[in-house]
Amino acid sequence: MQATCVLLQSEKELQSGGEIKELADAADKLSKWLIEASIQELAQEGMEARLAAAQAARDQSQAAVEEAGAAVEAAERELAGAQAGDGRDESNRSLQERLADAQNAQARLWLLY
Repeated sequence: MQATCVLLQSEKELQSGGEIKELADAADKLSKWLIEASIQELAQEGMEARLAAAQAARDQSQAAVEEAGAAVEAAERELAGAQAGDGRDESNRSLQERLADAQNAQARLWLLY
């Protein structure tokens, strides 16, 4: 009877040891899968962040190009006016008008002294 109990006890331990090993293997597989999923999720988030940064940089570059284009157009208009003898500036006053204003200002200064 005692031998039968010992035999049954050892069989029970072997069976439970096998079940524990299977459960441990399943837990390891699940853990590896979770780690891989986390890595993929982090990689996806990183790619999305880099994409957003690249789009923001592109938008800033486009704005800078448009601003530079507007400045070039304004400079070309002013140059064309100066070459044509008009010489109008952003206040829409000709060179002659600006010269007259400067001469008047100089004359007022002479009158003050």
